[in-house]
Amino acid sequence: MLVSNHSYSIAAGWIPYGQTEPNNWWWIGGDGDEDPNFGYYDAEAQALDQIANLAPYYLIVKAAGNDRWDIGPAQDEEYTIVDQNGQSQGTSTDLRPADCGQTGYDCLPGSVVAKNILTVGAVNDVNGGYLPLQGPASVQMTGFSSYGPTDDGRIKPDLVANGWLLLSTWGEPNYFAVIAGTSMAAPSVAGSLLLVQEHYEDMHGSDDFMRAATLKALAIHSADETGAADGPSRATAGGR
Repeated sequence: MLVSNHSYSIAAGWIPYGQTEPNNWWWIGGDGDEDPNFGYYDAEAQALDQIANLAPYYLIVKAAGNDRWDIGPAQDEEYTIVDQNGQSQGTSTDLRPADCGQTGYDCLPGSVVAKNILTVGAVNDVNGGYLPLQGPASVQMTGFSSYGPTDDGRIKPDLVANGWLLLSTWGEPNYFAVIAGTSMAAPSVAGSLLLVQEHYEDMHGSDDFMRAATLKALAIHSADETGAADGPSRATAGGR
């Protein structure tokens, strides 16, 4: 296997359980005001890096998460406190800030902070393509895509892709749906990079592929510039 896509991450902070349910917000962040899992290099992140180290041609592509739109309940509104297994620990009305706090940063959940994987955030569709006259200004972040940095200061996500209102496969009855999320951005990157590997093999001979680190670096350093300032940012990283 050369590339795999992982459109999921651990639950962290606020979870919108459903607008038709009582106590429709869940808090899974422990006793504090901020979930310590945001930005934290946990055991799963370490395991992903170990896999990447043992399989140097295998690139793991992971969605950054959608926590910037998890604002939590209104003041005095009751919510349910749950543990990491989803088991209820009671209810509360204590005021806690939205995921990502006031700044919008530091809300990458769990294993997406692994160093040797490719973490993908989501931007809005760029109508008409990346325009030379507008350049970085033509790329706008979605309101939900999780920002870095990691707790140890590394820039994540690594790059961004369109994750807004994309046609995707779905369950019954229609089998297709229009969906938004970093879960839509990550697979488009994974599929594109696999095509790059296929082209590399065509150019260099059968079973001759780039190492995952080379492919990751190529993706980051060939991405279009995004954001108001030159260079990588803690929101859009290396670009799109």
